[in-house]
Amino acid sequence: MKLLELSRQGERYRVESYAVEPLPANAVVEKNIAELEGVGLALSRVLVKARTPVRSVAVAVAGSA
Repeated sequence: MKLLELSRQGERYRVESYAVEPLPANAVVEKNIAELEGVGLALSRVLVKARTPVRSVAVAVAGSA
């Protein structure tokens, strides 16, 4: 799981925070979340690592990263 927080400065974007957290094996199968609890825990950990106060986000789930 990857988190990238961006802010806009004029015409450009700035990276405010970034974090990566591995998902449990087989957490996502054929574009479906198979282990909701494991994905939720990974999301919690990546938010802590990024140290961002932002809670309004866009999310995409890929079958493999």
